[in-house]
Amino acid sequence: MSSGIARRARLVLAVVAALLGSAFWAAHASAYIYWGNADGGAVGRAKLDGAGIRERFISGLNHPFGVAVDSHYIYWTNYVAGTIERANLNGTGVDPTFITGANGPTAIALGRNGAYIYWTNSYPDEIGRANYNGTGAQQNFITGANHPSSVAVNLNYIYWTNPASGTIGRANLDGTGVDQSFIAGANEPEGVAPGLNGAYIYWTNNQGGTIGRANYDGTGVDESFIAGAFNPAGLVVSDNYIYWTNNAHLPLHHRHRRLISPSIARADLDGADPDPRFIPLHPYGAWTLALSTP
Repeated sequence: MSSGIARRARLVLAVVAALLGSAFWAAHASAYIYWGNADGGAVGRAKLDGAGIRERFISGLNHPFGVAVDSHYIYWTNYVAGTIERANLNGTGVDPTFITGANGPTAIALGRNGAYIYWTNSYPDEIGRANYNGTGAQQNFITGANHPSSVAVNLNYIYWTNPASGTIGRANLDGTGVDQSFIAGANEPEGVAPGLNGAYIYWTNNQGGTIGRANYDGTGVDESFIAGAFNPAGLVVSDNYIYWTNNAHLPLHHRHRRLISPSIARADLDGADPDPRFIPLHPYGAWTLALSTP
């Protein structure tokens, strides 16, 4: 190969490498964390590095407690109207009646296999389910919960929190094998999330001010895996981090403490390096969390 051809070959390879690198970082830059801002009537969004905070990314909503996201849409619950609503990833095309007939829905989760959408019906104490296109809604897919506040799904199970009884419930994906006390002894658990690596399950102890953790089979419960949270509610886990909300609804005698203003916190998967104000929020805070990844 002549020196001229060799130089051109190296140049082509360098250009290809640069383009691939740019595509990689552009894809990762498009990953976001979303939250439901129930009191503010909005869905918020920020980049995964905490930059680009938009607390009213989608506004004019009616108590959007729960939020979920996939590669095409953002979903949220309308607690008052009893609906699951949906919009395009850029916030346009809001569909306020994507799924109707829910009763006090507070959380929403998307099945990993793309087959179903799940939500909590907090008043009838049920977990609802529908096809991914919003059809075939079954409001009482799982019954017997205790004011369920959060729901999460992985490849094997459905999980939900029972704040009133201090338990984490679990069932098979087809709704069988219901165990309302899969994990017991929590202190008003609100959010729940199985780790992506299948090793642990995490939850927020709203009144205890901690993040709990247990082995995937429910053993090895550690109610104070991460301490120092403030009325934590929503929770989500990525490949590298645990995120949770430090809720705005705090006891009056704590409100003088700067640290507990509303925020989204973050820590390493092993609980190290907690950052209680990773994303500061004003004035309403956040309830649930969702991640989009490229």
